[in-house]
Amino acid sequence: MKRLSLSGLSLGVKLSVLTSLSVALLLLVLTLTQSHNASRQLENLAIDDMHNQVQGIYEMTTMFNATLTEEVAHYTDLFTSFLPRRFSLDESSRVQVGTISTPVLRAGLKTLNLDQTAVDDFTDRTAAVATIFVRDGDDFVRVSTSLKKEDGSRAIGTQLDRSGAAWKSVHQGEVYRGLATLFGHRYITQYQPVKDESGKVVAILFVGVGIDKQYALMREKILARRLGDSGHFYVLNGTPGKNQGEYLFDQHNEGKRPDWDDATLQPLLTQPQGM
Repeated sequence: MKRLSLSGLSLGVKLSVLTSLSVALLLLVLTLTQSHNASRQLENLAIDDMHNQVQGIYEMTTMFNATLTEEVAHYTDLFTSFLPRRFSLDESSRVQVGTISTPVLRAGLKTLNLDQTAVDDFTDRTAAVATIFVRDGDDFVRVSTSLKKEDGSRAIGTQLDRSGAAWKSVHQGEVYRGLATLFGHRYITQYQPVKDESGKVVAILFVGVGIDKQYALMREKILARRLGDSGHFYVLNGTPGKNQGEYLFDQHNEGKRPDWDDATLQPLLTQPQGM
C-alpha cells in the first residue's frame, strides 16, 4: 500500500497541500456546526409550535368551560326560584319511589317526592333538565326529575353514585359542577346541596344543560390540530372520580385509560395547562 508522502515535494507545493487540507477541514467543521445548529433550530421551532398549540387548546377549553359554568349556575339559580325557600326532611314518613323507599322531602308545605310540576315547568321554559334528590342516610335518591331515559321514562328512583365527585362535594355541603354523559347525551351539570334550617344537607337540586353540539365542535377542533406530519393531540379527563385519567378526546380510545404507569399519568392530570 502506498502512503501519501510530502518529502519529495517543494515547499510551495507542501504549503499549498496543507492549506487545502486545512480549508477542507475547516469547511467540514463549519458544515457540521451549521447542520447541528439547523437541527436545533428546527427542534426549538417544533417545541415552540407544540407549546403554542397546547396554550391555544387550554385557552379555548377554559373559555368553553367558563361560559358553560356560568350558564349552568344561572339556570340553577332559576330552578331554585321555582321552589319555596324552606326545605325540610321528614324521616318518619316514607314515599316509595321506584324500588326505593324514601323519606319525605318538603319545600315549605309542598311534598316534592314524585311531584314533577317544578322540574317539568323548568324544562319547558329553559330546555335544561332538572332533578331533585332527597337525602336518605348517606345516599341521595332521585325523587323528581325531567330527565328522561332512552325509553322515555323518567330517571327516578336511583341513587347518586357514591364513588363520583358530585357525591363527595355535596356530602360536604359544596356545589359540584362538571361534565356528564346521561342516557347518551352530554351535559354541563351543577349539583346544588340544599340545607334545612339546622344547616344539614337534606337534598340536592340538579340542573343539566345539554351541550351535545358544543362538545362535538370542541372535539373536532382539538382533534384536527397536528404536530408536523404525524403528531396529534388528545385530552384526558382530569375530573376526580372513577373516570379520571380516561381519554376524553381521542380518535380511537375515548373512554379508555392510557396504558401508562402512574409516574407518567399523574403529572398530566395535575398539570392545568397540559403538557
